[in-house]
Amino acid sequence: MTIIILGSSGFVGKALVSKLSENGVKSKNMVRYKKNLKKNDFFGDITKEKFLEGKISDNDTIINL
Repeated sequence: MTIIILGSSGFVGKALVSKLSENGVKSKNMVRYKKNLKKNDFFGDITKEKFLEGKISDNDTIINL
């Protein structure tokens, strides 16, 4: 299972990514600011429709925080 988490660098997002990782769930994590990039993260803006087209197709679940 692969999950995309939009808003993974915030308070709730960090906790969610950590818990999913502990349970063996793979996640791809979108952050708004390049300074917050970590492993499995990608930089993006969900308000840009073209940006999302290539990022969300091969995933089981999307969580928007």
